[in-house]
Amino acid sequence: MVKAAHNSFLLHAVEDLGHLYRKALAYSLNKSQKENRKQTDADHERIFEAIKNGEPEEAAEAVRDHLEHVRQKVMVSQ
Repeated sequence: MVKAAHNSFLLHAVEDLGHLYRKALAYSLNKSQKENRKQTDADHERIFEAIKNGEPEEAAEAVRDHLEHVRQKVMVSQ
């Protein structure tokens, strides 16, 4: 999606999130954290549906909400 947007700022921002992503993923995949996995799946589904339905404002809001959830997970895991 990022490459398809042809937005170099967005591409660099996503690339720079690698470390944060790895930490959040490790935390989410922990078997004792099933609720976190459910939240992540729901976030991704919401983003996908908004994009599929051509709703850019909803997609942007869904991404912001998802990133906030990720931030909260990472803060808890530190």
